Amino acid sequence: MRVNAQTQAPKEARGSYREPLADEALRRGHGGDRVLELQRALNAAGAAPPLVEDGKLGKLTEAALVALTGSKVLDADALAQLAELQGARTTTVDGAVEDGFDGSAVHHQAPASGVIPVVDSSAPHDIAARAVDYARSQDGSIDPRVRGPDGHYLGWEKLRDVFSDTTGVAVSDKEVQQHNQPLGKAWCGIWAAHVLRQAGADVKWDLSKGKMTGDVTHTVAPRFKNPASYKVERAAFEQSIRPGDVITLNGRNNHHAVVTKVNADGSVDTMDGNKPHVGRGHYQLKDVTSFYRAGAPADATSVPEPIPQSRATRRLSPARGLSRASDGI
Repeated sequence: MRVNAQTQAPKEARGSYREPLADEALRRGHGGDRVLELQRALNAAGAAPPLVEDGKLGKLTEAALVALTGSKVLDADALAQLAELQGARTTTVDGAVEDGFDGSAVHHQAPASGVIPVVDSSAPHDIAARAVDYARSQDGSIDPRVRGPDGHYLGWEKLRDVFSDTTGVAVSDKEVQQHNQPLGKAWCGIWAAHVLRQAGADVKWDLSKGKMTGDVTHTVAPRFKNPASYKVERAAFEQSIRPGDVITLNGRNNHHAVVTKVNADGSVDTMDGNKPHVGRGHYQLKDVTSFYRAGAPADATSVPEPIPQSRATRRLSPARGLSRASDGI
C-alpha cells in the first residue's frame, strides 16, 4: 500500500488537536506549546473575552485571532499584526483601567546569548524580606466574610487606612463599612503597594491610572514576536521573579499579589488583598504578566516563616451593600 505524506500526518479526530510541524502556520486544530504562546499573545493584545490558555486552537482562539489580526491562520502577516497590537496595548496608559499597567514599564528581554540566567529566588534584599514578613503577618487581617467585635466586617478600619494612606484619597467610615471595595475600586494593587510601603519603599498607588508609582520598577512579560526566541525570553522572565515582588496575573482585572515564596515546580506562594479578604494565594509563573520590584537588588537576607494569627471566626451572612469579590479579582 502506498503511503503519502498526508496519510502519515497526525489525524485530527473530533475534539482532538495535533502538534503543528516546525514550519507550519498555526491554524484551527493545532495544539501544544506554540498554541499556548499564541493564546497568551492574544490575551496580551486584548482578546475579548479573555481566552482560556489551554494550548488548543479551537473556535474561540480562532475567533480571537480573526478579530485581532483579520486572519484565521497565524502566518507572518498575522504575527506582525499581533506584535504591533501588543506593543500598542502595553505602551498606552488608560486612566479608566483598574489595576492596569504602567506605560513606562520595562519589557523583559533574555540575554543576547540566549542563555537563561540562574536566579536565587530564595534570597530577597532587605525591603523584599520585610515585605514578605509583613505580608505574611497580615493573613486574615481584612475579611468581609467575618464579623468583627463592632458588628461590621473584620478589618474595615484597616482597609480604610490602607486605602487612604496608599492612594491619598480619604474615604468615609460609612463607605468602607458598607462596601468592601471602597468607591467601587478593587484593592489588590492598593494592598500590595501598602505592603511595600510598610517595608520601607517610597511607593504610592495612582488611583486614576491603576498603577504603582514611586521607587519601584515595573517589568512586563516579553512580547510574542518570534516563536524561536519567545520561549527563552519567557523562561528568563519567570526565573527573575523573587519573593517580595508584586506580580500581576492573567485576567480581566489584572490581579496583584505579593510573592512570598518561589517554588521549584514553577509556581509561587503569595499573599493577596481583595480575595475578597487578605489571604494566601498560589499561582503558576506561566500566568504572570508583569511584576513590580522596589528597592535594591537581591542579597542573602533570609525570609522568616509566618507567625500564626488568631481572629474571630463568626461568618457573615450576605448583607445588603456588601459586595462580594471572587478570588480572581
